[in-house]
Amino acid sequence: MITPRTSAPHSETTARAYEAARSAAVAVDLSRRGRIRVTGRDRIDLLQRLTTNDMKAIAPGQGVANLFLTNKGRIVELTDILAFDEHLLVILGSEEGARGVEWIERYVFMEQVTAADVTAETSMLGIFGPQAGAILGAATGVDLSALDARNHRPARLGGVDVVVGAAEPFAGAGFRVLGARDDAAAIAAALLATGAPAGLEIADEATLETLRIEAGWPGAGRELTEHWNPLEADLQWAVSFTKGCYTGQEVVARLTTYKKVQRTLRGLKIAGDRVPILDSKVRQGETEVGVVTSGAWSPGLGSVIALAYIDLAQSAPGTALAVEIEGAQMAAAEVVPLPFPGSGVHEAPRAGACD
Repeated sequence: MITPRTSAPHSETTARAYEAARSAAVAVDLSRRGRIRVTGRDRIDLLQRLTTNDMKAIAPGQGVANLFLTNKGRIVELTDILAFDEHLLVILGSEEGARGVEWIERYVFMEQVTAADVTAETSMLGIFGPQAGAILGAATGVDLSALDARNHRPARLGGVDVVVGAAEPFAGAGFRVLGARDDAAAIAAALLATGAPAGLEIADEATLETLRIEAGWPGAGRELTEHWNPLEADLQWAVSFTKGCYTGQEVVARLTTYKKVQRTLRGLKIAGDRVPILDSKVRQGETEVGVVTSGAWSPGLGSVIALAYIDLAQSAPGTALAVEIEGAQMAAAEVVPLPFPGSGVHEAPRAGACD
């Protein structure tokens, strides 16, 4: 049930990247995440009825966080949808670009809409940390302070055309750079040339995962699966409760109206140095009250931390629980609000222009 943490939980490179994320910024290659280009005159109307958030007012240069749900109101994908003059770009949290295209095409009937997986032909670089905006702004000449939520702008970086925009606020702030796949090396080199003197480091997936958990951000295949609904995942900010019908809307409405949500996503601060893995049980006494979905050692918080779905009755911050470690062995744990205090993330995420 565990992944042991050695006395040296991070390589020297990873430790340096983590420190850079907390003090300056890190760049992470996110190109494996799925990206879908949706074209056709009915593209907004189609995605309006497929997703949870209101897209009717979206305009080029704007973006909105959104969810694909099953008919039973369970989570398929948490996405960012960016509007351009002639298309929408759907950015997935997972690597399932082809699956995302299939999901969209399943609901195309008479609409003039085409969905194409453009993951292989595009690149995406994430920049996270308190100095992320200043570094990316200096590299591109774009005033990123004017970019609210998921909004985006065209720019030049490394002599090539890119799109820069706001992204997840890991370590306090987050931005993304979208470009052609063939230009990925030039984009990264140009950003590093500008940012290295200010403390920018290249980070790996392990560093990003720690920052994600600290920020309390649900991850694909972890907190975001068809086992959970958006209210349990605390994703109300990606749901419009006034837009009308969408796939899964009736279930979400019933859960809201009749207060049927039984579990909610919370942070856990865990004693010891052992990191629980996916599906480790959370208990209060002999009673199972939750399940771990993500875990990591946080150097900044000096503790093992985890994300877990916890029964509402035991979800108040400060509640003493225990996490299953090995068989009958348990590690003491305390419920912590999200984002984790001390993570550098101070604001709740916002859905974007159409919230």
